[in-house]
Amino acid sequence: MARGTVAALAFVGLGSLQETRWPEAFRSADSSRTRVEVLYGAGDLPGALQEALAGLRARPDDPVLLRRAGQLALALRLPDVATRSASALGAAVAVMPSSDDATRAWWTKEATALSRDTADLEARERELDTDVSRARVVSLAGLAAVLAALFALARGR
Repeated sequence: MARGTVAALAFVGLGSLQETRWPEAFRSADSSRTRVEVLYGAGDLPGALQEALAGLRARPDDPVLLRRAGQLALALRLPDVATRSASALGAAVAVMPSSDDATRAWWTKEATALSRDTADLEARERELDTDVSRARVVSLAGLAAVLAALFALARGR
């Protein structure tokens, strides 16, 4: 990376990096992976996910962007995006031209791990929905009991 590019990125001040005017070296479609990693490294996870998804519109079968989009969606607890990324990564790996069996095996392992983590997130989200519903019912029952007690006290006087 050129020294001026690093300086330009280091100079980024207030606001999201996503809104930054990128140096020329980062504007090509081939550098979407780099932009995702810069945003990720700067802690702008939503911006990095947005950039990964934008890169995937240009190259929908890019396994690196699919993997990173899935990881970011998991970190941001976005099960729909994570599910789409995981299934697209699995499909991309299945048709990946690779003369290296170790590379294909590594990508297969990554796709499987992303799918498993996505399923875990979906299960946690369902569990959370169930817990929230249960808490609402308990709260309403408690409120009803308090109101009934107050009504009984008021009637007794």
